[in-house]
Amino acid sequence: MTDLHDSIHQYFEATNRRDFDTAMAAFALDASVRDEGHAYKGHSEIKAWMKDAAGKYAPTAEVLSSRAENENTIVEARVTGSFPGSPVAVRFFFMLSDGKISTLETRV
Repeated sequence: MTDLHDSIHQYFEATNRRDFDTAMAAFALDASVRDEGHAYKGHSEIKAWMKDAAGKYAPTAEVLSSRAENENTIVEARVTGSFPGSPVAVRFFFMLSDGKISTLETRV
C-alpha cells in the first residue's frame, strides 16, 4: 500500500476485512460520505452504507496511488467485487479533520 495517513490506511484495511467497527474509528463523529449519488452523514449512516455495500458487492480495494491536492487526499484504487464491470478504477477523495476522515467521496 502507498504511504497513506493512518486513518485512510485504517479505512482501507478494515473495510477489506469487513471490520466495520475498526473502519468507523477512522471517521470523525460528524463525517459524511458521498457514493453513487447518495449522501451518508454520521457514524450510523456510514456504517450502514459500508455493510450494505459489502453485502451486495463484496468489494475489495487495492490502493494503487495517492496524492495530496488542496485539502484532499486522492487515492486511486482498483476495486473488485460481485458487480458488473469488476474490477473498476475508483478515486477516493478524503478530507481529514483532527486526524480523522471528515469527508469521503468516491468517483468511478
